[in-house]
Amino acid sequence: MELNIDIKNIIEEYSSCFSNKELIKASNDISSKYLNNTSNGNRMVTSKLQACAYGITRFPATYKALSTILEWIDPTLINESKTLLDFGAGSGASTLAVLDSISSIEKAVLIEREAEMINLGKHIFNAASYSQSIQYFNTNELINSLKYKSDIVVASYVFNEIDNNEKTKLLSTLYSLTENILIIVEPGTKNGFENIKNIRNELIDNKGYIVCPCCHNESCKLDNEDWCHFTCRLSRSKKHMLLKDAVVPFEDEKFSYIVVSKNEYNTNGNRIIRHPIIEPKKILLKVCNKNGIEQIVVTKNNPKFKVARKLNSGDLLNN
Repeated sequence: MELNIDIKNIIEEYSSCFSNKELIKASNDISSKYLNNTSNGNRMVTSKLQACAYGITRFPATYKALSTILEWIDPTLINESKTLLDFGAGSGASTLAVLDSISSIEKAVLIEREAEMINLGKHIFNAASYSQSIQYFNTNELINSLKYKSDIVVASYVFNEIDNNEKTKLLSTLYSLTENILIIVEPGTKNGFENIKNIRNELIDNKGYIVCPCCHNESCKLDNEDWCHFTCRLSRSKKHMLLKDAVVPFEDEKFSYIVVSKNEYNTNGNRIIRHPIIEPKKILLKVCNKNGIEQIVVTKNNPKFKVARKLNSGDLLNN
């Protein structure tokens, strides 16, 4: 699902108090921080200018990544969810993706440490007139209290920003607040996947059931030099292109993720973990299934051939 153009316009209008030159510099500064200062707890966005630059360039990508992940989750697991907790919510991109994807959500609690990100988020939700109950709180309120238990808990691009010593504690807290589904998203880099892999192991040890992308609860079978990540494509506005110094009107967001349920669940099938190689009479697929990592070939005389032609990396090919 693509971010609604009205939301993009709301963000860009909110940012109109700054010049393009100011926004471009702030966008470059934020990108540099994210590339060079991961896992050290440093604050990434501290001013309204930075929040605006982040909103224009990163909000659509976070929204699209979360929307894509939600499409891969078995709808029977989430379609009756009533409550959402979004930790490290920023300006609310992940929350917005959940609200747009799951109509049953009645209440969303967003936890964010940066005041300017909260201000932008509140402006977006007020201007867009969402009917659900939406509440923002400071980060420390989550750490000090367990009153925000929710059906769905989301943490998008959070673990790559915090100190390594705090990751286990944060994961334990988020899992304790999860009533049903926990969704964690990280950058689609080797370091991002390493976070996901460690998170996966800890959640399995705590009797969590992997929903996706993995099709088993055993140890990850990927080679240590490889990493599991997926890609979604999103359109860029003219302002987005300007801030990114881009020449094409789209962007490919790479991400790694894990979805875990507290309720018993078994995923059956083959998760496609690389872009399919399509040849005239066969399709080559690298998949994750209950046997681990496999290369499978779907030939033209296979009843699943037509279905397989329409699938991409991240999709599930049923057995």
